[in-house]
Amino acid sequence: MTMVYTLKNGKTFTFPSMFVNPQNPRDVESLWKSDEEFGLPHIDGILVNMIDFHEVYGKLALDSQPILSQEKPSLREKIRIIDPSYHVLLTGAMEEKARMLTTGFFDKKIEKATKQIMHTKLSPSDKTRIIVNDIYPNLTVKPAIDFLVKNKSDAIVSPCVNLSSKRWFGKQVDKAREMLMDTRALLTTSYKAYSEKHDLMNIVTIQKDVVTERNFATLFRLLLCNDPDQVGIRVMGIQESDTVFLDTLFAFIRQFNLFMRLREKRTQIPIHLVNIDEIGYSGYCNGVVNIVSPIASNPYYKFSSTSSDEDRDMSGRYYHPFNMNYPYLSTITKLPCSCAECKRFKQVSAIPVEYRPTFRRKHWLRVKDNEIQQLRETPARLDVALRDKFANSMRVGLVAYIPASPIFNTFEKER
Repeated sequence: MTMVYTLKNGKTFTFPSMFVNPQNPRDVESLWKSDEEFGLPHIDGILVNMIDFHEVYGKLALDSQPILSQEKPSLREKIRIIDPSYHVLLTGAMEEKARMLTTGFFDKKIEKATKQIMHTKLSPSDKTRIIVNDIYPNLTVKPAIDFLVKNKSDAIVSPCVNLSSKRWFGKQVDKAREMLMDTRALLTTSYKAYSEKHDLMNIVTIQKDVVTERNFATLFRLLLCNDPDQVGIRVMGIQESDTVFLDTLFAFIRQFNLFMRLREKRTQIPIHLVNIDEIGYSGYCNGVVNIVSPIASNPYYKFSSTSSDEDRDMSGRYYHPFNMNYPYLSTITKLPCSCAECKRFKQVSAIPVEYRPTFRRKHWLRVKDNEIQQLRETPARLDVALRDKFANSMRVGLVAYIPASPIFNTFEKER
């Protein structure tokens, strides 16, 4: 069961789809090596967060021409999206805020308020008050839109504040809507010609605490307020052990699909679940078209361990293709996978220590490309194939999020 979606500029992605989110130079190196050695035909796109742009995007060299002619599609043909990621400035860690301030998008008033939050002992409520009262009034969308256009993002992702607080939810929604509508206004005036060939994509970052049934309708209207071509949802605070919330999340996505069907326009919009791991596979049966995952790393924020490097296992996580879990590489003797990288070494002890970070990434990319291929080509219905895959893994709990009556968002939006 597949469906091809076409962007306004002609690039495509295929349900069930996956984009990757490179975050550092080693991710980029592994992407290119994987692409050159065996190809990644089933990974459809690359999303780069603004905070990682200078470290990642230039090294991707997506506009460079190959020295030799290529018969197979390469990374250059993949969908490329730049996400302004304003949530990092507003609620990211101190080092992340500092990196966002170097982008040049934010004026001195925003910089002053952000540094006050960074360097002053404040309660979470006081930090949010400063964000709402001192940063929101000075936060604009045009610098980021100019940047996305200049750097050829295949979709224009509207800058948007994140929804992180129950107490301030109303004000956060108001500011988010203002920014989304400002982006639409720019695309119908200053960038009208550009917008005719590029999709408008909303990526809204939401803290899991505000994804409650009483907020569903408000969130639905916000996601669609500026008539986007694509909708991305990034949920912060996900934990696989929190089964109650995951039930709520997938109910939210299913009801969002129903909400779109019942609208006056009755057009469906592709839903992207951003910053997710294999949990996102269940999303394919709940109306999600595409998932965006970091490369061979945990997408869910964890506080840094207070243990020293000597006490912590620094070998890195290895994606087990059958168990679907991430054991430390140091706990494995014989590699259980038949991908090109694993067949090359066979034993963990044969992998040079300095190469292991690259090995883990190339293995992950190859396995993920293969998994998406299998999901697209399964002779069984997708929900049946996923139930079987989860049931035979160590992630059997994910079966619970595949509904008895699955929603496959397989449609082609009218252009």
